[in-house]
Order: sequence, then structure tokens, then C-alpha cells
Amino acid sequence: MTIQLFEPPAALQWMVKGYWYSDATSWKHASYRIYADGYPGLIFQHRQGQSGLFRGDTPLPLCFVYGQKTKGFCLNQCANGTLFFGIQFQPYALKHIFGIDTAQLTDLCIDARELFKGIELDQLLHLTNGQQLLDYFTTYLSQLIHQSVTQPSYIIPIAHAFEQYVGCSSLQVAQECRVSPRTFQRDFKAHVGLSFEAYKQLIKFQMAVGQLQQLKEEKLVEVAYDLNYADQAHFGRVFKSYAGYTPKAFVQKIGR
Repeated sequence: MTIQLFEPPAALQWMVKGYWYSDATSWKHASYRIYADGYPGLIFQHRQGQSGLFRGDTPLPLCFVYGQKTKGFCLNQCANGTLFFGIQFQPYALKHIFGIDTAQLTDLCIDARELFKGIELDQLLHLTNGQQLLDYFTTYLSQLIHQSVTQPSYIIPIAHAFEQYVGCSSLQVAQECRVSPRTFQRDFKAHVGLSFEAYKQLIKFQMAVGQLQQLKEEKLVEVAYDLNYADQAHFGRVFKSYAGYTPKAFVQKIGR
């Protein structure tokens, strides 16, 4: 499918990683495998006012929020012509905006109106392109974040630049933050939705995906070494637990 990507305005970038839009008219397959990417999100979707996105036989809400995933992938079916608009939030955004323990949203997909009060589905259904949806959600989120009274946490800069910490243990980061390991683990999971170690494995998987998209099959061992896996076999097991494919099969598939 063809996806348009939109940068959030500068004032929202610490809470919103990005926006995306597609009308699904160019989708080649009805089913798509969705990998965990480390970011919670919101998706608005419809096909002539009805849900065009299904998990099995169950239609998903027209506007839904998804939390972090522990591992693996989900397989969704999409009706041709479905309009999509998505928001990727920074990993700590939902905690900061709503003050909720985001671990409660791990592996969940819920109707967005349970969290995002004031979203008007009737109005959204009349918006017909990415720019209109971008303007709507930018205005809505700007107002929502302005109303937030939650104070920024020490977890935010860690989660925001997490690739810098993939070589660290939670004990090392706790010591850097001058908190006890137990406090750090509790606070990290409450803000991000996963434990520090689980989130580190997820981000390493995403880093591996990026490298595998650039490298040839015979370079797999270099990816395993670069990301500090014990060996190529360990890398293969962890990667398959997220993607459903071995790294070799993944490279072959994207190379088609």
C-alpha cells in the first residue's frame, strides 16, 4: 500500500513520533502482518462509514488505541478502499497525558473514545484526505496536551532516546538516575508499558529490522554481533519470536 508520512509540528514532537495516512486503494493483499515497533498509537479507519479493518472475523473500532506489545505480530485483514489515519505516540505519551499506568494497555486494542474524550467520529467521517485529518488531530492533541497537569518524569529522556541504552542494564540506568533498581523498573514499566529488559529486546528487534533491510543474507552474523546477541542462533530465536520469520527468511522475503 502507499502510505503518506507527516511530521508532527515542533511543539508536539516530544509526544508524537509521527502521523501516517493511506486510503488503501493500492493494497496488494487483504492481510497484513503488523510488527511491534515500540510505540503506542491511535488509528482512525473506515470504509464508507463502517469498519474496514478486521482481526479474524471481528471488526476493529473506527477509532482505536493500541498499547505496547510484549512480542510477536498481529495479522489484520483490510477491505479495499479503507481510509486510514494513524498516530505513533512517543512511548511515554499516554502516561503523561492521562496519568495512567500504561502497562494496563499492554497487548490491548481499545476504542479510542474510552481515553480520548471529545473525539467526534461524525466529524472525522466527513474528512476525506490526510491533510484534513492531520489538521484535526493536531488541533485536538495540542489542546489535550495543554490541559495535561502531569509533570514530566525522569523516564521521558530515557525512553525518548532509548537506542542509546540498548547496551545497558536496568541497574546501570537506575544508578545513572540515582534511584533504586526497583523504583526504576516500576517507573519505567508504568510509563512505557513494558519492563526495561522487555522494551530493550523490542527496540533491538526494530534495529535489526532496519539493518536487515540494508544488508545481504551472508551479513546476518554481523547484525547479531552489532546488537550484542550472544550468537547468531540466539539472535535468530529472538527475531523469530517477534517477526514469525527467521532473519534469513525475513531477508529473502523483503528481497522479492
